[in-house]
Amino acid sequence: MAAIVTMHRASLSSNFVRELLDEVETLGTVAEEHGTGALAFLFYLQAAILNETFVEARNHDDAGLLAFIRRFPSGVTWMKHIRVLESS
Repeated sequence: MAAIVTMHRASLSSNFVRELLDEVETLGTVAEEHGTGALAFLFYLQAAILNETFVEARNHDDAGLLAFIRRFPSGVTWMKHIRVLESS
């Protein structure tokens, strides 16, 4: 059973990367539009999807990146792995 769960999470993680690459011409485009920290965030998000955990984002600081992720075909699913913190 554990192997099936692990394969499912790996499949989800792979789907995230596919959807990401379908949305952008290059990963450099993400860095140009959202900053270099956005690339790190996206790969941390991929790991969170794989490990059934979450990453933290700041509502105000990361608003553009969060809107970008929500546009993905499975954006609602990916957002379940993001804990949005209110900026002070």
